[in-house]
Amino acid sequence: MSKTTDEPKFGEAMQEIETILGEIDADDVDLDDLAAAVSRAADLIAVCKAKISHAETEVQRVFDAMNTEES
Repeated sequence: MSKTTDEPKFGEAMQEIETILGEIDADDVDLDDLAAAVSRAADLIAVCKAKISHAETEVQRVFDAMNTEES
């Protein structure tokens, strides 16, 4: 997934997911809008997964560099 200027930050995406889930749980989403809400939540989850994966890769890179320097 490529980063775009309108891609939310991780915290923003998590907040929106929580809002969507809260609305669904409280039956505040009209049936006509339910599919769009679920689709948006799925898109946001994909964004979060990509950001977590990227962060894991960067942390591992830093640890690898530290281990190489110590050797």
